[in-house]
Amino acid sequence: MAQPPAIINASEDSGLVRLAREIAINHFPVETILKTYQVTPEAWTSIKGNPRFQQLLKAEIEAWNGALNTHERTSLKAAAMIEDYLPEGNSRLHSPQETLNSKVELLKLLARIAGMGVTGADITTVGERFSVTINLGADNKLKFEKDISPTVIDAEVVGDGS
Repeated sequence: MAQPPAIINASEDSGLVRLAREIAINHFPVETILKTYQVTPEAWTSIKGNPRFQQLLKAEIEAWNGALNTHERTSLKAAAMIEDYLPEGNSRLHSPQETLNSKVELLKLLARIAGMGVTGADITTVGERFSVTINLGADNKLKFEKDISPTVIDAEVVGDGS
């Protein structure tokens, strides 16, 4: 059976950058990455010896490990840990040995991860004010408030209205 054409073209920077970034992230073994991108062993030998690819890989490794990328790195690692936990969570969710409270907390966590029932905004009414707070993370918030006190119209009726 013929091998499908490689997703990575050694003569195009865009493909080499994607491949270099995946390798720099180091989330999967190189063999898995090459299989995903349909890179044959012969093509890999050519790519990894390519000076342009070596430059791109070095740049991607530096960018990935840089201080400005800490949030992305930790987010990816946390997401991977959560993904690894999902089968155990599923088993515990259906286990008769787990308490109902534990199951409810796990369901809340899974719903939050899935984005179910979360709007991203906290909408409340406080007294005679309407307030919307949007949490943007890292102690950044947008807050909008509006006075919604009832308007009183003080006037006298003129005439009998007929």
